[in-house]
Amino acid sequence: MEKDDISLEKTSVKDFFNKSDFIIPGYQRPYEWDSERIETLLNNFLEAFRSKEKVYLLGTIQLNNYELNSKSTYEIIDGHQRLTTLYLIKKHLGECPTINYSNQINGAKSIDDLIQKEKVYKDNYEFIGKYIDDSDIEHSQFNKFIDNNVIFIEITIKNCTSISDTLKIFDTLNTSGLKLDVKDIFKIEFTDFLSQTVQDSSEVIHDINKAYNNVLHPLSNDLDEVYCLKESDLLDAFRFLLISKMEKHQYATELKQSNSFFFERIFKNEINITVNYLDEFSALSECIKSTQIELFKRDQEEQTTTYDIVLGNSKELLDWSGYGRIKNLYYYLSYYFYVKINKQISKETINFCDAVINSIWRYCSLFRLAQRTITNGVLNDIGSILFDDLIDCENTEEYIKSVDRKLSENIDNLLRNDGNCFNYFTEIISKKGDVYGCRLPHLFMYLSYIEDVFEIGDKTIKNVKQEIGYGKNKGLEIEHIVSRKIAEKYSYEYVNSIGNLMYLSKNTNRRLGGKVEQYINEQDANTKDFVCKISEYKRDLNYAGSASVKAFLEKYEDNSNFIDDRNTKKIQFLKEIYKYDFLKNGFVKLNISN
Repeated sequence: MEKDDISLEKTSVKDFFNKSDFIIPGYQRPYEWDSERIETLLNNFLEAFRSKEKVYLLGTIQLNNYELNSKSTYEIIDGHQRLTTLYLIKKHLGECPTINYSNQINGAKSIDDLIQKEKVYKDNYEFIGKYIDDSDIEHSQFNKFIDNNVIFIEITIKNCTSISDTLKIFDTLNTSGLKLDVKDIFKIEFTDFLSQTVQDSSEVIHDINKAYNNVLHPLSNDLDEVYCLKESDLLDAFRFLLISKMEKHQYATELKQSNSFFFERIFKNEINITVNYLDEFSALSECIKSTQIELFKRDQEEQTTTYDIVLGNSKELLDWSGYGRIKNLYYYLSYYFYVKINKQISKETINFCDAVINSIWRYCSLFRLAQRTITNGVLNDIGSILFDDLIDCENTEEYIKSVDRKLSENIDNLLRNDGNCFNYFTEIISKKGDVYGCRLPHLFMYLSYIEDVFEIGDKTIKNVKQEIGYGKNKGLEIEHIVSRKIAEKYSYEYVNSIGNLMYLSKNTNRRLGGKVEQYINEQDANTKDFVCKISEYKRDLNYAGSASVKAFLEKYEDNSNFIDDRNTKKIQFLKEIYKYDFLKNGFVKLNISN
């Protein structure tokens, strides 16, 4: 690159919008500014406007300039969020800049089109309108100020055709860095990788964006975001798919690798896999979409039992088990049968995936108590079962039995390395067992929370997922029902037992933070602390003020009886969950199978 290929100049908003064609490249993040960020920008503009400042500097805009169809085209590398927001502001002020605009992220040809069909554009445009109208400013003068007084420092490079090269240049120029996450980097590197054999990189980007969108919005009517995943879930499943096609394996290493490291090796041709990458990536995305739709149908149509709820949450339970990096093996399993059975996901497929992942999370959670060397053994066993044995699978029921049999055999093998972990498990699943002494408190509380949610009323799998894994209570924290400080004062022996622990959402837990100090020295501190936290717990489950809360509190007015009862109930629940065929031998040694 020559030095003349990089230019830097001061540009006003008006001059910038008078340029020729603009492209928002497909590897960019979608427009995602919220009302808070827009309000901050408008506050700054309004303050500068009223104080009659001559210049308001709005940072740098970074562009790649090249010829496309004999026209000078500007690819926006950095500045997409600010420029789109400026357009929305100017549109409300009565002047829409006339620009040739192509958004490769969603195929739009104008921002006006996006206002009509994309919620974030529509909501932001309406927010801007209300803000400006409530500010009682003269539109034409404010618009003139934005046109001439709001200034960018524009950095432009010319004719850089490689996406990764373009971003490397701007990463060097930009002292704060581009702050791209794994999904962005993957899109860029994957596009460059495929463009070595595919001529049109824009088609590659379009297919990758479509694949991402299938995962982010799997339902055609977008009824419930419970069934929307993240791009990282798709990348996990794609990594597992590629691992299954490798000739030589070190499963523990491959399953523990990060996506960024694994795909970097792919793109450097360090891993030799013969596969049509883009077709497989797109088909996997369609499979995940079909899987989520089938899960939605299942959860809407069927009332469930407690066991079914646990089964239906097997993916989330695997996440809590300490082996969360492999939870998206669920979608690798569904994809295997998606390809095998005429590209359809059926109820039987879902039942199969649930059963296999259910076995795996129980297996993983037991050995979460063990040392790191056993972790490698667990992952090697799982890799062998899923990537080797599945190839010869003809009958799903036989395969499930085979999984259980092999895991049962592996328990005995792993026990020879560290039998103490099972003794420790026995101690935890006891009336006074110290759950804080192990690596699994969140899993135990997750299981207990499922039981509590279901006990309150008839809940479907969907409802439980919304309460625990996806909804407003995401980010639950363990809380002592009777606080440690009070328990220490009264020599309370159950303080760290399962029965004295519960989940609270982060916001609720923070709100409770200072309350213990207010009554710790009062005579009825135990009861006050207990009643307060149980009420907040029920409020988290949307049962505040109901008859069930009143009855609940009346029944357990003596909080020591409550703890004793909840210990017994939770322990029994955990025993039932872990009393599973392939674990029979292990649980004989644990002495909790009866």
